[in-house]
Amino acid sequence: MTSKSKIGLFAVALMVLALNANAAGQCSPSPTSPALRSQDGYLLDSLGRVTLLRGANVPAHSYPAGHFNEQDLQALESFGFNFIRLGISWEKAEPEQGKFDMNYIRSLRDFAQKAGAHGIYVMPEVHKFGWCQVGGDMPAWACGGKLNSGSNFLAMLTTSRRFWKDLDAQQDLIELWLVIVKEFKGLPNLMGYNVLNEPIDDGMLVPGVFDKELFRFYGNWIKAVRQVDPLRPAVLEPSTINLFIPLKPPPFPFDNLVYAPHPYFAHTYNAKGLVIIEHEDKKGLEKKYARNAREAKMLNAPLVIGEYGGDPDRSFTREWLAQSLMLQDRYFAGAAIWAYGRSDTGWSILDGKGEPKPFHWEQLRRPYPRHTAGKPLTLHYSPAEKIFSYSYAPDQAISAATEIFLPRELAKGPLTVSGAAWVYNEDDQLLCLTPLAGSKQVKVEAGK
Repeated sequence: MTSKSKIGLFAVALMVLALNANAAGQCSPSPTSPALRSQDGYLLDSLGRVTLLRGANVPAHSYPAGHFNEQDLQALESFGFNFIRLGISWEKAEPEQGKFDMNYIRSLRDFAQKAGAHGIYVMPEVHKFGWCQVGGDMPAWACGGKLNSGSNFLAMLTTSRRFWKDLDAQQDLIELWLVIVKEFKGLPNLMGYNVLNEPIDDGMLVPGVFDKELFRFYGNWIKAVRQVDPLRPAVLEPSTINLFIPLKPPPFPFDNLVYAPHPYFAHTYNAKGLVIIEHEDKKGLEKKYARNAREAKMLNAPLVIGEYGGDPDRSFTREWLAQSLMLQDRYFAGAAIWAYGRSDTGWSILDGKGEPKPFHWEQLRRPYPRHTAGKPLTLHYSPAEKIFSYSYAPDQAISAATEIFLPRELAKGPLTVSGAAWVYNEDDQLLCLTPLAGSKQVKVEAGK
């Protein structure tokens, strides 16, 4: 090698070190943005970066005010999560028609505000299980003064039909949302508003029939909410039958939308709460994710899986969850697992002592690009092999760095970056990337 070649290589090395030093100055978690918006099928932050949300459902609808606290946020943060879907009980928030429990609502707002200090976005949602059944989080006054006992599906369809025929009842839910929005809208880490958990109706059995009614309500809700907060994304769910039947929305003249289906497997429980049926083959799950991605595209919305989950003690569920996470990477879908909680049995991600369940820790504590200064191309992670790869086409006009959550145990192994200068912040487990001049593609590979 000639002396000139050595000098040239030395100069390139100095340039790379300088670029890495520049990136190092920016390698700290970005504050959660007050301007997340939906555009061209992605969620963008205020700097124009594509934002990917990964996290868990926090079922605050099931507990009294103040149940969740700083300890819970630390546990969520330990997984690398940057997203919470926060359940709100209509029954607790409005126990009497027109009389709101502001202590309950503000306790949830305060918890959401604290989540921002941990770099976690929050999406409030009005949660109901079933429809007008005991423990279903709908107030009796909104159900004609009567709640159904047990899980009577036919009774749920009857009471839900009453709601969809009654514009005054729908307006009651909109009025509740206006109270929620006024309390939450000032939070810088507010991701958007998730209207209603798992809407049902007897018309949902025929493709497109209930969708027209549901989206008519969504439109009225959006018009009302955007009078108070015009900036936040509207997060829309299909009916529960979307597990099997495609969404067919009518023409919908609204933007800044997020599509949030729940692509569960078919499952049934007996009277003791034990699973007696659970089924979905791999091809079926792949087809469902592909369909959900097409449905999101119909709405020009990013795909954010509002719920998915299962019992990690069951082999079927472990396989199903692992494949679901792989598909979420493939379709660059945000997601919130069901659910954050403490229990030695069931679907919770922590055991009864508050420690992460081993399967969930291995699968959910996974690398992902939180903010991408450009267009995502490919994303893949194998928990079994401990191999991660991500590529994107950089946008040179965006000055902010791309930020990837990379668990420190992965960062200690081989790490290769092409097309960008980089630095790793071990404390925050954050890999920051700044594209080299003229770079058309940045690629990151980490792991064994």
